[in-house]
Amino acid sequence: MPFFSRSSLDIRPFDPSAAGYDPTRAWWLAKLSALAYENKRQVVEALREAGFKSVTFVDAASTQGFLAVHPGMMQNKPFAVLAFRGTENDWADILTDLSFLKTKLPDEPYRAHAGFVYAFKEVMGTDVEGLGGEGMKVEWYGSRGVSDALVAECRNVPVFFTGHSLGGALATIAAHYWLPRAMYTFGSPRVADIELARRFAMRGIPVYRVVNSTDAITRVPFALTGFRHVGELIYLTRGGRLLRGWAAGLWFHLGSTWTLFLLPCLMPPIFLVGLVVNFLIAALFRPRIFTNHRIGEYVRKLDALAP
Repeated sequence: MPFFSRSSLDIRPFDPSAAGYDPTRAWWLAKLSALAYENKRQVVEALREAGFKSVTFVDAASTQGFLAVHPGMMQNKPFAVLAFRGTENDWADILTDLSFLKTKLPDEPYRAHAGFVYAFKEVMGTDVEGLGGEGMKVEWYGSRGVSDALVAECRNVPVFFTGHSLGGALATIAAHYWLPRAMYTFGSPRVADIELARRFAMRGIPVYRVVNSTDAITRVPFALTGFRHVGELIYLTRGGRLLRGWAAGLWFHLGSTWTLFLLPCLMPPIFLVGLVVNFLIAALFRPRIFTNHRIGEYVRKLDALAP
């Protein structure tokens, strides 16, 4: 079955000039975030179906993604999408994201989640265009990556950053270095420290952070450890409604309280007060706070919301 159906592409053209949050664009970027989990052959075939003209893969030990360029679906308006792959293992996500270690971004004073920073450094790239200035030759010997692809493929082309889970965290760090036209993340954990989050707000980067109901990954690392989300919260309720503004914040915090209660009960028994409590809580509640994190659930709900 094709990853993109012909009817969906005809009905839902990607408009790179649309202002603000756009439900069709959210659907596209969620689909492309899901595509980032597939092997390279499947990615190429799906992008060809969707009309993209080129794709550049970035691939390291623990970080993968692609940059795809489209000639345009509306009035010859080209666009590009940088999509990072996330991690599919729910337990790995939880154990990694619960960490509260921070480190500085490469060549920057701002700090972010250490695990995400190290993963980003693997694919950051070596392009130093504009760094030397007049009369100074600057070269960087290292592994080519995102910076090289963006310079080579996306001059005068609006680029949209996206990713699910860890992919959303990587897209967030990338957006600090290369300003996208907009960024949509799905199920992203908290990434930035307080100062980096303020920097995002000051620069006015259009970021839309989509959260599916009680998705546990979006609640970690805990805010009390100094981590912050960036961008506008777009909240998908259990029934598939989309909430923004104060209503989205209210439901997110209610879900956070529930997640804070459940997470300790879902850890291995060594961390629990009692094995019986662990078994009962996990049996009753574990599926939903974890299955809500799946990119397929995001795509399903956004598919129903897109015109």
